[in-house]
Amino acid sequence: MDEIEQANIKLRSLTEKQKKTLDLFIKYVPESVVHNALSDTGYGLKKGVKLDVALLFCDIRGFTSVAEKLNPAEVVRILNIYYSAMAEVVKMHDGVINQFIGDEIFASFGAPVPIKNPEISSVNCAIKMIEKLTEINNALADILTERLTVGIGLNYGPVIAGNLGSEDRLTYAITGDTVNTAKRIESLTSNLSDAILMNESIYEKTRDLISAKPWGEVSVKGKEKKIMVYQVL
Repeated sequence: MDEIEQANIKLRSLTEKQKKTLDLFIKYVPESVVHNALSDTGYGLKKGVKLDVALLFCDIRGFTSVAEKLNPAEVVRILNIYYSAMAEVVKMHDGVINQFIGDEIFASFGAPVPIKNPEISSVNCAIKMIEKLTEINNALADILTERLTVGIGLNYGPVIAGNLGSEDRLTYAITGDTVNTAKRIESLTSNLSDAILMNESIYEKTRDLISAKPWGEVSVKGKEKKIMVYQVL
């Protein structure tokens, strides 16, 4: 009986350690990707899939100049509060954060798991992210000399999603022209504060739900044809 009890104690300890490891893993990789990897039974982890998704890029305007006036601990505090609040909003709208890049958030709606009406989810998420800035700025009022503002770019279209890398290291990635265009649309907000720009396919899906104005056709780096862009009002 003593041996059985000791074995049970060791088993509980191992289970707790595995759960902590899994919880930590999920902080770095989308949860659905983790579960797919753990349930893999010969299905190639590096196998890609084509999906139609909505993509969101959100960037803090002028953050480099803001960070130059602060010490490292303050910069980390700003980003952690900002990321935590925005990640909550993305999750609430069935989105998945693919990357935190400096002061930029890259999120997808419809990958790795398809969702209903990803275009609508992405727009609603972007609007809520702008609203969330009030809470974020209030929480950082003691160290900020000017309020944080953001620019958001939205795009919808086909992407290739899958685990990329080597045998020793993999990362879940979404690639394709749709990703590049989403980033280019976000870059158009560089001189605007708290602006949301989107491509025509998202506008057509959400035009009866939101107010938006056309920017007209704009040239986007990397594309031969101009694209129609709209701003959410």
